Amino acid sequence: MVNLKGSSARSADGSFVPTERTRVENTALTSLLPLLDKSRLKDKNKVDTYILTLAKLMKDMEGLRRGLDVLQRSAVDDHWATKALIEETPIRGLDQVKDKLRRRGVEAVLSGTEWLKAKEVGERAAPLAENKHSLVSRWQKAGKIFAIERAGVKYYPNYIFDDLGNPIPEVAEVLKSFEGYTPIRVASWFESTSSAAGGKRPRELLSNEPKSVIELAKEHVEGALHG
Repeated sequence: MVNLKGSSARSADGSFVPTERTRVENTALTSLLPLLDKSRLKDKNKVDTYILTLAKLMKDMEGLRRGLDVLQRSAVDDHWATKALIEETPIRGLDQVKDKLRRRGVEAVLSGTEWLKAKEVGERAAPLAENKHSLVSRWQKAGKIFAIERAGVKYYPNYIFDDLGNPIPEVAEVLKSFEGYTPIRVASWFESTSSAAGGKRPRELLSNEPKSVIELAKEHVEGALHG
């Protein structure tokens, strides 16, 4: 009789539930045991052959059982080893200094200039237009302006528009240089003082010296690329 000890598990109600190993063994035995029925065997040689085959199968199943046990133990050991490493390894928390600097940067960007909603931009540039949002959307898709999204609403910096409310043409060139930059990063550059601009902010030069802002943007990007 095959020893199936350890090849089943107890369920919540206490009954035995066959494991995968049990199912493999039972399938194999079900296919071979009926062949040992003496009524189906003609001679002793066939009996010996079937007995040898069954013995080989039992040996193979024992190897399978040992292999499965090793895998199960390895999984448990790996779990606890990993858990121990997690408990022992120092965890990196939020860099408080860096977080404060980032917060100050965002505050400087949002408070440094006026920010307009799409409707306000459209009303100033085309007060008679039926769809003012559409006009602003076309400008943004064309890369003429940029916006920062806050609480699901887009806000456009006032300094990228001229006195009539139209985009300053040079802004598009600046945005080309900053391709791939996030809007907040672009706005941060416009808001930061520059030694190359005599200590002024790029946004302060847009209305009177827009060409110089294009050059400042190119120099900034090239400097970032080359270290």
